[in-house]
Amino acid sequence: MKASKAYNLFLQGVRREKTSVIGPDIWNLLINNVVLKWINMKQNNVERNQSFDDDLSIITVTTDGLPFYPLLQLASNVDVKVFPVPEKTFSNTKNTHKYDDENKMSYPDYLRLLNIRGIDFDGNEIKLTSLKTNEEDEILTNEYTTPSIEECYYRVEDGSVYYPGGRVYKVYSGDIDIVKIKLSYLRNPIEYFLDESNPSDNVSNVDHVRGKGSVPLEFDDLRTTKIIDMAVRLFLEIKGDPRYKSLLNEQVVNKIIK
Repeated sequence: MKASKAYNLFLQGVRREKTSVIGPDIWNLLINNVVLKWINMKQNNVERNQSFDDDLSIITVTTDGLPFYPLLQLASNVDVKVFPVPEKTFSNTKNTHKYDDENKMSYPDYLRLLNIRGIDFDGNEIKLTSLKTNEEDEILTNEYTTPSIEECYYRVEDGSVYYPGGRVYKVYSGDIDIVKIKLSYLRNPIEYFLDESNPSDNVSNVDHVRGKGSVPLEFDDLRTTKIIDMAVRLFLEIKGDPRYKSLLNEQVVNKIIK
């Protein structure tokens, strides 16, 4: 769906309620905020069931071969193996990972983990269970829950020692020699941008340079319509709150939706 059409659908939705409208600049902020809310609402089902969700398939990344190789370990010792979280941070601006002696792979920006599996030296997949911080000492020292072939664990923590500027997965696998991890995760969606000076779509204008064209939502028309409906409801809820009735201008709405 074209960026301009998405904006016009939103305007049609709010005008049915005989309310004022917002300009493109504030609309850009609102719709990107709503996209993240919509993803959060959907991802809970995927995360619990570890199943495939068509709504989020377009932003799901699985690191199990071409084009995205499994993540190789950064470090290891007798008790733990360490793998990078494929994300950009303020101090780690290059989201790349070395997957063999000569080549590096750039991963899409990491948004949220869906599931994780280890891969041993023979290529077998090993289920990994999330280990909460407050459970670590008890689980790792209890003879009935220590890492084994039946139960391996992982946790996420700051990776400054192993991976400056990023976070890491620490994997506890006992005697199992896990050498790679396979992730399914949600990447950050491409930010929508309606360029008022050039409404024509240009999906390459990801830096949002005015005059170079608009960036539409990357979801199909059905999902885009659902997201726009959600944006309409959010906007009308904001406008309907009596606390805001005397403050209905773009600057205030901008602060509210951030």
